[in-house]
Amino acid sequence: MPSQRTRVLVVLATICGGLLAGPGLDRVVVQNPAWQHFAPAIRARFTQEADLGRGIAWYPVQGLTALVFSCAAAWSISREHRDVRIGAAGPAYAAAVLSIVALVVTAAVIVPNTRAVVHISDENLPAVFDRLALWWKGKAALHVATFVANVLSLAKLRGS
Repeated sequence: MPSQRTRVLVVLATICGGLLAGPGLDRVVVQNPAWQHFAPAIRARFTQEADLGRGIAWYPVQGLTALVFSCAAAWSISREHRDVRIGAAGPAYAAAVLSIVALVVTAAVIVPNTRAVVHISDENLPAVFDRLALWWKGKAALHVATFVANVLSLAKLRGS
């Protein structure tokens, strides 16, 4: 039988993961295609105000919270009785690894390219935005996969 701590951590990981997956999909499916119809200078100004404005604090807090809960849930499951780990461990470990990969993609590629937008000439902006859109697709896929893994872990715990 899983502990209350484990259940709470998996629920929190699932909720935080969903709060990343939804907006990530929205950015890839709705926002990025729409932004392609705007001048690069307008897109750069929006990026400066949103991603490098309020988003500079909000996005890391949101992402790191989801990462911490996913990793804590995996750790808690690993500490539980063997019967609990058999069903829920795989998805929980997958969620933790996927969260870490999403952090690496964000820190190594998305953040540097986003910060570069304010210093790049207008004629080079389309290439940067195209690169960002591609990496955002990957990041959104990671967030969705993390959310699904946490949901599966939660479902396995409910069956324990």
